[in-house]
Amino acid sequence: MMKRSLLLILLLSVTGSVLYPRDTPPSTRNRPSAFAGMGGNAFTAISDPDKPVTYNNPVIPGFWSDPSVCRVGKDYYLVNSTFEYFPGVPVFHSKDLVNWELIGYCIDRSSQLPKGLNIFATTIRYHEGTFYMITTNMGAEGNFYVTATDPAGPWSDPVFIEAQGIDPDLFFDDDGKAYVISSTFILHEIDLKTSKFISEGRKL
Repeated sequence: MMKRSLLLILLLSVTGSVLYPRDTPPSTRNRPSAFAGMGGNAFTAISDPDKPVTYNNPVIPGFWSDPSVCRVGKDYYLVNSTFEYFPGVPVFHSKDLVNWELIGYCIDRSSQLPKGLNIFATTIRYHEGTFYMITTNMGAEGNFYVTATDPAGPWSDPVFIEAQGIDPDLFFDDDGKAYVISSTFILHEIDLKTSKFISEGRKL
């Protein structure tokens, strides 16, 4: 009997709070603004309605992760990570970094990565007439690059490299030498014709 009485009291108290909610809204006293501490930040989320808008962000709306850009003359080229989506690694072109056009894909043939596709952290580079896209195929063969003379394609089959870790990058020095570095922060000179390292690794 006692248990039933306690249960009834509990039900009445809960029902009362649902049927008769408080008329007074929760106090906002001492609650900080969502934008507190952002004063003077040029990238603040609070826009100035008196200034004209020249473009909208994001300039490439949609699911385009990890953008990487290179400039060739007056043209800009951008690639993105596409993870398990196919075709993989879209290539965009722009003249002003605001208006972008999709012109092709680096991975557009299933034969390029027959063991599976999971592209993380793409990087695009240009050197002496050739475009390079270097990236990681997670859970499969690892780090590789593809090349093209026209960024719209076709792009080559992947060339796999010895670099460990993820997020590889290419650097071309003024003397023509090429270097690879990844998340291990170990820098190697690489022969891009053979994909082989030709120097000892240097920890940075």
